[in-house]
Amino acid sequence: MDDNYIKAEEERLQDVCRIADIYAQSRLEKASEFAQEIKQLEEERLKSQSSLEKDRLTREIRQRAPLDPSRFNPAFEYPDAPYLAGLVIKDDDPGIGRRHYLFGKQGLADMRTQAQVVIDWRDARISRLYYEWEEGEEYEEDINGKERTGVIQKKISYGIRQRELLSIRTGREFIEKRNGSWNPEDGENISITRKEESGDHRLTDIISLISPEQFSLITREHEGCFYLTGGAGSGKTTVSAQIPKLLTRSLCSSTAGT
Repeated sequence: MDDNYIKAEEERLQDVCRIADIYAQSRLEKASEFAQEIKQLEEERLKSQSSLEKDRLTREIRQRAPLDPSRFNPAFEYPDAPYLAGLVIKDDDPGIGRRHYLFGKQGLADMRTQAQVVIDWRDARISRLYYEWEEGEEYEEDINGKERTGVIQKKISYGIRQRELLSIRTGREFIEKRNGSWNPEDGENISITRKEESGDHRLTDIISLISPEQFSLITREHEGCFYLTGGAGSGKTTVSAQIPKLLTRSLCSSTAGT
């Protein structure tokens, strides 16, 4: 990885952090405006001498309650480490072409353009490309009802802490920031034990830990109960811990639109 690539990735992180800040500020402003509108209606209802008018204002307050912007724009909980992985593809569709997707623990949209900047890693429509295909492979996937084909150009794992990019892993390349400078290291020879003992930030995120099989089980649509078996260390706990989170996310998404 050359200096230009590293610089571009650092600038990408700063751009996403700025988008996260704008999202947070915009969310607060919209929530404040909504709260002020509701407060004004409640004050009008309190001052009104007419029972009919009170009833009308009560109905209006109840009708507006589901429109609370905080329901549709949940707080972004990871502004200091907004994403954990990246995927660069070259899609055969000229309208898509080369894309650089970012995956995190929570999705993030740009409030100015409404473009999705960070994709929730549990969104199997896109993240499936990250888990089920390797660098250099030609993919073929059904995404949003459309057959997509192309090439996986790069799979990236990011180490980010307090808005600072600390490591980048791509394929067999690995580079880490130590004492303010970037140092390459053989990604294949990093001791898992050493990373665990040192509390290395690269191992704290589910994205870099789960296997394609685990990802498939976590994101699969299940009807009713299913029975998960496996030997010691096979990853049963990881799967069982993530499924409730996915179900909660799906439930929140479905209720927000009702």
